Amino acid sequence: MGYRGKDLLFAYYQSVLQTRYMNMRASVAGDNFNSKSTENLLVSVKDYEEEARRKLSQHDWGYYAAGAIGEETIKENCEAFKREITDSGSAESHGVGMTVSVLSSKTMEEIATEVPNCIKWCQVQLTKNRVVTKHYVRRAEQNGFKGFIATVDHMVNRHRDYRYKDGKPFNFETSIVCRNIEQSIKIVEPNKLAFDALESWMDGSVEWDSIDWLKGLTKLPVVVKGIMTAEMALIAVEHKVDGIIVSNHGGRILDSTFATIDVLPEVVKAVNGKVDVYFDGGIRNGTDVAKAIALGAKAVFVGRPILWGLACEGEEGVRNVLEILKNEFIYTMKFLGVSTIKELQTTPDIVVHETRYFSKL
Repeated sequence: MGYRGKDLLFAYYQSVLQTRYMNMRASVAGDNFNSKSTENLLVSVKDYEEEARRKLSQHDWGYYAAGAIGEETIKENCEAFKREITDSGSAESHGVGMTVSVLSSKTMEEIATEVPNCIKWCQVQLTKNRVVTKHYVRRAEQNGFKGFIATVDHMVNRHRDYRYKDGKPFNFETSIVCRNIEQSIKIVEPNKLAFDALESWMDGSVEWDSIDWLKGLTKLPVVVKGIMTAEMALIAVEHKVDGIIVSNHGGRILDSTFATIDVLPEVVKAVNGKVDVYFDGGIRNGTDVAKAIALGAKAVFVGRPILWGLACEGEEGVRNVLEILKNEFIYTMKFLGVSTIKELQTTPDIVVHETRYFSKL
């Protein structure tokens, strides 16, 4: 997949996100990305999150920050990391990759031109009319993308309860411009806007034979995103996927499901090295990265923290967030007494669930 062993962070660019070329619709106060006013204050991902909430419009904050229904899953994704105990016994410039969303506000052609040296994967959501998907895949191949991430955990529109201060629900559709998939939809229906077409175009009945079809369409690796059980992981292996991403879509789709860090070990154990396992959901600091890697993930995907950096300081903010995560990860490694990823993943009980200790009390 073009992954390099030292690069443990994989910036996950979702929806209307591209570092250098995102159109924030003037949602940041004054469109001011001047970092001088905040650079001494923003020293953690949490700092960037709080500053982003202050700067973003209610609409944009709601779209990116909100989870499904009661938001239990999104909270659990982050809280679950606190139950894993470590036993102390901007993308291109940081050498990390990016995944371009099917709903991106910029086309993959534009992105490929802007960051030619960045490792780029392309998210795929299969369409009912496979001609659209085929055209989309060919565009990615022609523009130097290194692999596809097939989303299997978002087959229907989600329900979220995020509201304005006056109690009115957000209208998430009003300003979504999905130019990336539009370029492929227009070959079939030239006058159709992508967001208007989502309900009618996206295939909500994807089965494993759909993944087989996608793999038969391209020679590039196909990674399946949205695996949450050992059983699903084994089925994915049977269908010869090139990788698995343990993910619950950031808690944006189904509420009250498991936290991804809690199911990661069983998925890793089930596949037993047959395919690479990646991790997504709840990463907010470098210690979280270390926990996921120690539990068997080859790399982690980071979504919302990238947005918070972008909202606060533009491209520089993204670079700062990635730098914070990397530095915290290295710091954690040193305190754990390990110097390589192999040591982190093979040292017994370097990361354990809190119940291991509490059950003895």
